[in-house]
Amino acid sequence: MNDRIPSPVRLPGGRIPEGAALWRSAEARLRSTAVPVRWWARPVWALVVLGLAGAAVWLLPTAAPEPDITAVFGTAPDSAVSRGAIVLTVESQVGTSYYAEEFSGGGSWPVGALWAWLPPTVFQGFVLLEAYWIRCRPALALAVLAPLTAAALLLDEGIADAAPAARITAGVAAVLVGLHLLHRVQARARQRTSAVEAAGPGRHPVPAVPVRGRPLLVPGAGAVLLAVAAYVCLAVWRAESKGVFLVSGTLGTALLVHAVAGWRGAARLRRHPQPVLRVLVREDVDGRTLVYAADDTAGAEPLLGFRGRGGYEGGTAPRPQGLGPRPMREAVLYGVPAPGAELVCVGAVDGPEGRVSVERGTAVPARPERTTRTRSTERDGSTVENIEHPTEAVATGPRQWGAGTVGRGLGAFFLAMAAGAVFNLVTGEMTWSWWMAVVSLPFWLTASATAFNWRVTADRSGVWAAGAWRVKQVRWQEIVKVDTANDSFVLRGSEGEAVALRPTGWTRLDHRTAAGHTAGHAAEAVRAMLADPELRPARESTTAEQGMPLGPVLVVGLLLWGACVYWLF
Repeated sequence: MNDRIPSPVRLPGGRIPEGAALWRSAEARLRSTAVPVRWWARPVWALVVLGLAGAAVWLLPTAAPEPDITAVFGTAPDSAVSRGAIVLTVESQVGTSYYAEEFSGGGSWPVGALWAWLPPTVFQGFVLLEAYWIRCRPALALAVLAPLTAAALLLDEGIADAAPAARITAGVAAVLVGLHLLHRVQARARQRTSAVEAAGPGRHPVPAVPVRGRPLLVPGAGAVLLAVAAYVCLAVWRAESKGVFLVSGTLGTALLVHAVAGWRGAARLRRHPQPVLRVLVREDVDGRTLVYAADDTAGAEPLLGFRGRGGYEGGTAPRPQGLGPRPMREAVLYGVPAPGAELVCVGAVDGPEGRVSVERGTAVPARPERTTRTRSTERDGSTVENIEHPTEAVATGPRQWGAGTVGRGLGAFFLAMAAGAVFNLVTGEMTWSWWMAVVSLPFWLTASATAFNWRVTADRSGVWAAGAWRVKQVRWQEIVKVDTANDSFVLRGSEGEAVALRPTGWTRLDHRTAAGHTAGHAAEAVRAMLADPELRPARESTTAEQGMPLGPVLVVGLLLWGACVYWLF
């Protein structure tokens, strides 16, 4: 057995800026030791503190204030109301009190009634956003923490009317979370300083990134969700509208903030010349790009990772032989390589005479690479092997991968949601919930059919992907990248996504099952076959082996379910 570590794929010399420094292991270790590892610096502990504080506030006694009907409706309780009787419900929750009204005679609500539940709901939304930002964006969470804490302690929409012990508990929790966030922000600043020192004084303009795919999908989805929240607030004033307003407004704000942060990071990269470091990169089994020190050819210690968005430049050339499915590749990083920073990576693909990948992504802390288990099962007469070194096995018949236990569980959940949407469509009136069912039903149906029954089949001529509505083949010569980010299996061609299966399961749970992450196994094997054509199956697959879309079958089932609901309810 040859234990020699293959040399990394070389980057074309014209792609390496003059004076670009090598980021060596010794300098990377200095970067790591500059930030002492604290167990309490993990985001999960800040969320635990917030959860315990919320539970304490919930359990501590609080007195509910008497409702002032005159202040809300502008009229005394015993006066006549032309539109009908008013039913007033006072609800005491964790730090919130709102009034829910119903008008027996129809019509819209007065402004005072809307104002009674709008501020508390907005406050709850910001609490949820703060929890999300604590995990992903510590600098933003630190900036929002102080005004959010002040609002919680001083305003009626928060816990101003709670017991003193509850307010003290909330204040102490806010201080602890603030110290946690401050430590993480300072740690990232020290990491940035160390990386800039390693890059030296040279600065270079960032190359243009070929953007493919759907760059406006995230901001568009955020705008639609905020429009739904505004419509609920302005046109559909009902007590049950609070949940829709909270969910759509919170998700819409989170998506827009994510999009704006990405735009700002990209603009900062383009505006000024950036530090440049020469490194090594390779993809892990889930399609994430890992960054290693320039002299870490064995890939012993990843420094950081990112999900790249971009494309390829240059002409194709034969790849060096014997590299395996995920070889080490020379690359150049533009920007400051620290968690949360935007980076542009120019990496080798085919060697010194071939293409390069130009990608932009947000750096995240490195995680150890997952290894695949050795497992062999029989499916439809062909052997499916998940092996740690796929280059050492040769398949004679087509190889197949499909949904596992976790994926089928998700499929059952999505199918239940689709059945609920059909029930609402058949029995409900044309309210906001009816329209939400109309909009969400295609999503639930597609997600259920994919999670239940997705299949990937590799044969002599290419890869077949069976999704919710069709089975599509992508030929070997058309595949340039395999990705499994965000619980999906994606084959990318030169013009973007050639085929995509979403969702294939839940990656975190899949890794804990006996079968492992099936989509990751499929991606790893396809990468091996791309790197070494001798590993590809020797014959073509049959129609039965390629799989069948489950979407049309579920449509028929849901139509029968709708008919039963119509006749029985």
